[in-house]
Amino acid sequence: MKNKLTYFYVIIILFLLTNITTAQKPTLSNMYFEAKDNEVIIYYDLYGDKEDEYEVEIFLKSEIDLLFKTKPINISGDIGEGYFVGKGRKVIWQYTTDLAAPLDGDDFYFEIKATRLGGIPWYYYVGGTALVGGLAAILVIKKDESESRTPIKEPPDRP
Repeated sequence: MKNKLTYFYVIIILFLLTNITTAQKPTLSNMYFEAKDNEVIIYYDLYGDKEDEYEVEIFLKSEIDLLFKTKPINISGDIGEGYFVGKGRKVIWQYTTDLAAPLDGDDFYFEIKATRLGGIPWYYYVGGTALVGGLAAILVIKKDESESRTPIKEPPDRP
């Protein structure tokens, strides 16, 4: 019985580990921006699986006013949904059409978020794990029942 449970636990752990390690999170680096005339050019590098589609979002935030957060609207380039993995990605924001008043100060920065699209949703992994676990439990229980049904010999008569 202990060997069967050990095999069961090993199978479940291996199944969970393979599901966790296959999902690669995108990594952003080398992010900076520069202002020119009526536009801001934002640069970034995105590392991940080149075959996957990503959603890239950019937000303008302030270091002083922590509640300030705006999403640029008139924006073009390597932004939105697409295949953006690589170095030197560029986004151009026409900020004069988005902002009613100019921004004063040098405490502003951009937050860039990249999310991998597609793939298998997490609930498939949970469902698959439950299915495999349930089948393994049924097999272990059925084998135990069949083993416990063997007839027990009666003790010998008293002398």
